[in-house]
Amino acid sequence: MVAGAGVAATGAGPDMSKYKMPMILGVVGGVLALVSAFLPWIQSCTPAMPPIPSMCVGANALQIGSTMAMIPALAALVGPVVSFGGILALVFGLVGLVMMLMKKPMMAMIGMVMGVLTLLMGVLFILQLGPLVSLSAGVIQTGIGTYLAIIGGLLLLVGGFLGWKALKGAAPTAPAAG
Repeated sequence: MVAGAGVAATGAGPDMSKYKMPMILGVVGGVLALVSAFLPWIQSCTPAMPPIPSMCVGANALQIGSTMAMIPALAALVGPVVSFGGILALVFGLVGLVMMLMKKPMMAMIGMVMGVLTLLMGVLFILQLGPLVSLSAGVIQTGIGTYLAIIGGLLLLVGGFLGWKALKGAAPTAPAAG
């Protein structure tokens, strides 16, 4: 067997060197999605009025989710993605991270799907928060955690896709019978 054909030179199994970069991308994306849940997804800033400086207060995904669980009327007002999108991004990022570490084509594909879902949670959060931001005249803003979830979802998506392609091409062939 040829070493460049996706199989190790010894013929012992698939060559995992092609999977290294996709796995790193997927793992970094999953970690970013996890970290994003603990950073502010929404923040409220008061305008500066001298001598008082501008002040900002943020809420991470876990704080938003727990508040919305305690006040269902508020959750109905802002929508389900604003209420629980950050927590879902955390779960999708964690599942995607674990799937990328399993080094199997189907697991890489699941990691890619988790990347899409993580990305969707961040984008839908921004879209659902839009009317609230416009009503507040800029006092309420999207926080850094939302953007980090989007970046993490993109990296997980790309890493999952590239990993799936690398592992699909590196699948060991069945031995010839007889």
